[in-house]
Amino acid sequence: MMIYILITDKECNDDAFPVREDCEVDTVCGEAICHHNQYVTCHVNRCGTCEPVFRGYDNITVNCTQLTPKCRLIHLEILSKHRTGTMLTGRSLGTKYHPNCDGAGMFRPKQCREEDTKLCWCVNKAGVPVSDKTHDPLKCDRLVTVQ
Repeated sequence: MMIYILITDKECNDDAFPVREDCEVDTVCGEAICHHNQYVTCHVNRCGTCEPVFRGYDNITVNCTQLTPKCRLIHLEILSKHRTGTMLTGRSLGTKYHPNCDGAGMFRPKQCREEDTKLCWCVNKAGVPVSDKTHDPLKCDRLVTVQ
């Protein structure tokens, strides 16, 4: 199910990108598909272009012409699950883990569960644990490269 959202007029810069009143949500987003990420919604960019823009439930734009990094994809899947109450096959509905991603959508070296226990562990670039899970202070300086 695709959700359509219209970008509000106040997001437009009137000089460089004037508001387009002729953008129809169904026309712009009706056939638009984000091939590399199913956890995004289509928004209509009425700021001069009338093009579809895809955003996750965290309202951050996703580039649908390239693969979404694994950490960001898991993050968006969890946000989608919380919003819709559903989860894809193979994942638990009751997960307390929210991946710790950097600005590029890659895993940060230290990952922790989002509950009272503060159980943490170190991961490699693929998000695979490379240390035991512990409640003790844990220092994960950098990501271990996977070869």
